[in-house]
Amino acid sequence: DGQLYTTSTAKTASGEALKVAKVGTGLPTTGINEMVNIPGVSAANSAQVFFADLDKSVSGNDVLYVVDITTGITKYSLVKGDWVSNGSPFKASSYHGITGITEGGKVTLYVTRKNTGSKNPGNGELVKIVDESGYNGTFAAKPSEPIVKFGKGSNKYLRRVAFVPGTVTAK
Repeated sequence: DGQLYTTSTAKTASGEALKVAKVGTGLPTTGINEMVNIPGVSAANSAQVFFADLDKSVSGNDVLYVVDITTGITKYSLVKGDWVSNGSPFKASSYHGITGITEGGKVTLYVTRKNTGSKNPGNGELVKIVDESGYNGTFAAKPSEPIVKFGKGSNKYLRRVAFVPGTVTAK
């Protein structure tokens, strides 16, 4: 939709906690831009997001997946201007990063998880989650076996994940 978004645990000048926020209007190129939370998203510790356009009757991106490092992954759909939760089936496993691709009404997500922190580094995983529930459908998919896995004590983390710009096709 041509809009820049960010995740943050910071507060706005008025004291409101940021979650998933729009940065300015469109793609800001100059000056300091205001960040405003998008309506309906409640992830207080959001780490990364993935937007998808699944319903042609809704203008622009209409599905949002949010990784919150304390509560897991939540799917939202844009219904009459507000983001409405479609479920949070992944409540644990220390999820951190998310990206994905869409094909028809199906969303294939790639998510990093099990990053256990400085007291027990390592064990990070990259998993695939296929959500076929479509726009405003209940999010009930299950993660795959790890695609990438770091062993215990490897002192490495998998935090974020992203596709390089270009054409990506599901396999």
